[in-house]
Amino acid sequence: MVFGGIFLTILSTAMGASVNVLNRSLKHISFFLILFYHAFISSCITGILIITQMILADRPVYFLGFSPVQNGLMFGAIGCGALASIFQTIAFQSGNSSFVSLFSYMNILYSIVINLLLFQEKISMM
Repeated sequence: MVFGGIFLTILSTAMGASVNVLNRSLKHISFFLILFYHAFISSCITGILIITQMILADRPVYFLGFSPVQNGLMFGAIGCGALASIFQTIAFQSGNSSFVSLFSYMNILYSIVINLLLFQEKISMM
């Protein structure tokens, strides 16, 4: 399962890089409009995936069965992800893509530090 996660991570970063460069080419369009279409299309794809999962798994998807801590963590992650998308879109529209993308490598450092603090895991190669 580790290799499936690695593949999805590589695919995700390639797609993210493509989105960032495309956002740079759309700098004459307001970032609000880009984010609106991003959210709209993402919502449609998510809806299709949820309905497909409900049909294939033959069970309803529940949204109200989470604990308050799980809801807090989920909404915290969603809020951070939304803000990150907004900030990244603005950054790539404002500056040179290659220069701005260098700072995205800070994601590695932040992930390691947060993983150590939140999950108390030791650093390993796999």
